[in-house]
Parts: sequence; C-alpha cells; structure tokens
Amino acid sequence: YSVTLTHILHYHIHILHYHNHILYYHIHILHYHIHILHYHIHILHYHIHILYYHIHILHYHIHILYYHIHILHYHIHILYYHIHILHYHIHILYYHIHILHYHRHILYYHIHILHYHIHILYCHIHILHYHIHILHYHIHILHYHRHILYYHRHILYYHIHILHYHIHILYYHIHILHYHRHILYYHIHILHYHIHILHYHIHILHYHRHILYYHRHILYYHIHILHYHRHVPSLCHLVLSLSPRFMDNLQTEVLEIEFLTYSKGMTTISEEDFARILLRYTNVENISSYLDNVRQSIPDEKGITFDEFRSFFQFLNNLEDFAIAMQMYNFASRSIGQDEFGRAVYVATGLKLTRHLVHTIFKIFDVDHDDQLSYKEFIGIMKDRLHRGGRGYKTAERFTSFKSCMKKELAGR
Repeated sequence: YSVTLTHILHYHIHILHYHNHILYYHIHILHYHIHILHYHIHILHYHIHILYYHIHILHYHIHILYYHIHILHYHIHILYYHIHILHYHIHILYYHIHILHYHRHILYYHIHILHYHIHILYCHIHILHYHIHILHYHIHILHYHRHILYYHRHILYYHIHILHYHIHILYYHIHILHYHRHILYYHIHILHYHIHILHYHIHILHYHRHILYYHRHILYYHIHILHYHRHVPSLCHLVLSLSPRFMDNLQTEVLEIEFLTYSKGMTTISEEDFARILLRYTNVENISSYLDNVRQSIPDEKGITFDEFRSFFQFLNNLEDFAIAMQMYNFASRSIGQDEFGRAVYVATGLKLTRHLVHTIFKIFDVDHDDQLSYKEFIGIMKDRLHRGGRGYKTAERFTSFKSCMKKELAGR
C-alpha cells in the first residue's frame, strides 16, 4: 500500500507542473471551485444511491422469477463488484483533492512533469471503459430474460451511461472549472429525468403484477391436474400453500409504492387521490365529474390510510364473491346502503372496511346522490378496472412513448 501511495504521489507531482500555467490565473478561485467539486461529488453519490435503488428493484424482480435465481444472483454480485470499484475511484478523487491543497505551495517547481500524469489519467479512463464494457457484456448475458426484464434492461443501460457520463464530468471539472454552472443545470435535468424513471417503474410494477396473476392462474391449473393424477401431491400442497402468501406480499409492496407516490411522505392520501387511483384504469369517460363529486361531498379531508388502502384492494381481489351478493340486490331492483355494503363485504370476503372508507367509496360512485349504490355504479366499473392489465399495452409502444416524452421534456428545458 505504501508503494502504491508513493506512485500516486509521483503521478501528482507530474501533474502539478502542468497546472502551473493554469493556476497563475485561478489560484484565487481554487477554493471556490473545490467546494463546487465537492458538491458535484455529493451529486454523484446521490446518483450512485439511485443506482443502488434500481439494482434492488432488479433484484426484487429476479426473486419473482425464481426459476432464474441462480444466474441472476451471479450477475448482481458482478454489478456490486463494479459499484465497489466506482467507490474506490471516488475515494481516489477525494485523495487527489487533499493532495492538491498540500502541493499548492510547490506548484511553481513541477510544471514540466504534467504530461506524464495526463497519460496516466488517460490510462485510468481506458480502465474505466474496460469495466463498462464488462458491464455491457453481463447485460448481454441477461438478454436471455428479455421477455420479462425488457424494461429493466433499458433502464440499466441508461444508468450505465449516466455513470460513464459522470466520470467524464469529473475529469472535465479538474481541467476546465469555468463550465461548472452549465454542468449544474444538466444535473437538474437529470434529477427531473429520475423522477420520470420512478413513475415509469411504478407502471412496470403494475404490469408485472398482472403477469404474475396470469401465471398464478396457470400454475393453479397445472397443480390441480397433477394433484388429480396423484403424481406429485406433496409438491402441489406446498405450492398451493405458498402461492397465496407470496402474491399477497407482492401486492402489498406494489400498493405501498403506489400509496407513497401520492402520500408524499405523509401517512395518508387524500380522498380525491384515492378516487383518482380507482378510476385511472377504467372506461369512465368523465373522470373529472367523479373527482368534483368527491370534493363537494367531502369538504373536510380526513385522508385514507395505507391499511384502508390495502384492505380495499384485497377486497377487489375477491370482487366476484361480493358481486354475487350485489346481484341479489340487483335482482330485487334494490340499491345498497353503506351499512349493508359493509356487511356484504364482510360476509363475502371476510374483510372489515372502515366506516370512513365505505363513506368515501359511496361518495365516489354514487352518481345520482341518493346515498345508495347500485350494481352498475360500482361492480361494473370495478370489474372493468380489474382487466386493466390486458388492455393492449404493447412493450414497443411503451418504450417509444417513453422516449418521445423524454425528448419533449429535455427540449422544453
């Protein structure tokens, strides 16, 4: 390690000679630019944490596809290895900054050795390029899973390019400090883009949730066939016991992401946002009239908690059982009140909805303001919402629309 430090010191002595001509004009603003450089390094840390977040998302979806888990774990470890390499280079940059402070007093004696260190920096850049190419190689290995991880591969490619770009930004800041203001504006655009990426991930999670529902039904079908022929009864019982719990945990995490998107760090979401979530994937043409109805009917917002939010979507998973109870009222040409609605939900699904949640549901779907809920007003709309996963959302069209949206956003900036 001491030999490595000696080599690093020699390399910096070489670069300090070349910087003599530049530092004649910039010595008085060096501290100011060093603070800016610290700020951009913190920005880079922030983007690295964002990359960690997306890596955890990718790791989460790999656990969903349990039959590929061994291959994907291997590549995730490779990706962590390269992230640790990037952390190492960041610590090297911090060390360079402290060395620059120390050698400011002897800059006038080391001008002729700068060219050697430039070649060494180029060598480090080539090494970084080599590691990026290794990352690209492992991404191409994941091409086998493209039908399921298609969107995540594009996101991963984008973050690799972002890391590559930030490395060049750091190199650029060392040589030309006048352009920091323009680079700061660029990072603001990057931050806006990551917000769009977050919303895009939420849509992807919804899409995968419906794919998993479809595969769960197929799995149940095959398990019942195997159980009937008594080939693997023990395996059937095991999968039948684990699958509902797995799907319940998956739905809870997806719902938590959607809830946090609207709660903005609070423990509740507004009744209007709750209505907007319910009506977002339906065939209701005039959604604004439903939202106006909620605002007028519930002037004092109490908010919907996550437990209420989750219990309602658990109720939607058993909507068919509740629809049978609603049909009884429909055949009798009767509407259903709030108390009857709560009892029918409990009898059909075993779930107890809070009075505030039931009241909010009535204010959303009671279009004729008679404080009663008909089969058409509620069941028809909710059944349409449950089929939102198969509504012709093609993969290629999603990505094309996403790129068009991004181009418009950047052009507007």
